[in-house]
Amino acid sequence: MEKKVSEGSLSDSSCKSVLGIDAGSTRIKGALWTGSSWLLHTVPSTVSYEQSIGDLISTMVIETGLNPDEIVATGYGRKMVPGASGISNEIGCHGKGATYLVPGCRTVIDIGGQDAKVISVQEKGKVTDFSMNDKCAAGTGRFLSILADTLNLSLSDLGNIGTGIQPLRLSSMCTVFAESEVIGLLSQGYPIPEIVAGINDAIARRTVSLASRLSMVPVITFTGGVSANTDIVSRISELISLDITVPDHAEYSGAIGSVISVCSPEPWSLTQIRTI
Repeated sequence: MEKKVSEGSLSDSSCKSVLGIDAGSTRIKGALWTGSSWLLHTVPSTVSYEQSIGDLISTMVIETGLNPDEIVATGYGRKMVPGASGISNEIGCHGKGATYLVPGCRTVIDIGGQDAKVISVQEKGKVTDFSMNDKCAAGTGRFLSILADTLNLSLSDLGNIGTGIQPLRLSSMCTVFAESEVIGLLSQGYPIPEIVAGINDAIARRTVSLASRLSMVPVITFTGGVSANTDIVSRISELISLDITVPDHAEYSGAIGSVISVCSPEPWSLTQIRTI
């Protein structure tokens, strides 16, 4: 039977080493607190999902020479993490991770491979409210990935070539219909930068709509893989007329938060961070 980590069950910093794994739908992220520093690693989620998780754990153990005292899992594939002593709530992990990365954070926007969420937090990442998309992948990393393939572009291209461009308005956020619409716009000769701007603008507007029942209180922190798309970040910021902070290693927020659910590492700004 899985051991769930509940709010308020934090142990102290006596945990010598803890490995947090955010098992996402498109990528698996690992954050290992060694007791004095962080090691971060990510691998793609493959068809052999459990093997991908095993490979990530093996790589991090070999890199540090440490067998973690505890493994805590969160995310889509959390129940598939071997040796996990705890399963931590995804919303709670992202709240803790974001406030650890950005002290003073009060609102978290997290957009991953297949879900998007906006979270209101208090000090130390305590969640007070949240809003999350339904099971549809519209407005998520998967949505971006499919449309990037349709345009024969990389995901990094989507964050660059539409910047500052007046967007075309997409009529549908359904991934299937949006793909057909993009193909139609291409056939009509619309410039790719305008189409890309339209895609990013659509995700920005959907995110703001998702957050509409919450108070977007600064400091606003954007985490998850989609935070790497600077055009989307800028468009959301413009729509809400507030600044948005994207921390270094934003993709690892959930994995870091799962570590924080069981121990208290030193402040992020005072620790050494390595990625492999």
